[in-house]
Amino acid sequence: MTNHFWTSLSLNIDRNSFRETDPHYIRLQEVIFDRLSRSREKGGILADARYRSKIVQDKKRNDLLVDEFDTLEKLIAKIYGRSLKIVRIDTQSDVPVKLDFGNSRIGIYSSCPIFPRSKKLRRFYEKISIFHELSTYGCAEKPAIDTIFYNFLKERR
Repeated sequence: MTNHFWTSLSLNIDRNSFRETDPHYIRLQEVIFDRLSRSREKGGILADARYRSKIVQDKKRNDLLVDEFDTLEKLIAKIYGRSLKIVRIDTQSDVPVKLDFGNSRIGIYSSCPIFPRSKKLRRFYEKISIFHELSTYGCAEKPAIDTIFYNFLKERR
């Protein structure tokens, strides 16, 4: 009963707002801000919401990328008459893409310095590099063409 009495004193006369200088209101505000601003590990509401949102967004981006690669793989199969699986390779390489017809795959080197940092632009560079490799495969002038093409991409990053 006593807590209700003191809490009601912190209300303004119109009962639609609190007196912001009242010690009970200040303590309530401190408790709420503390709970909101804690780290995720300590039960912080905002940090947990950001963490969950990041997980959802990462999953959406990954699903979109898988869909894009599936579409690209189908297009390549239609054009070349054979299926090639697009895979990510997490090792460093100077070339962004490697065709491996023996294992029916196209490897994308994620750590290639040609790729820009922006994820959206990186996806574009990956796709254009795949098309470049497919279109120059078996060409006698491939090393010279590669040098020109990849220098062009580096300059545009």
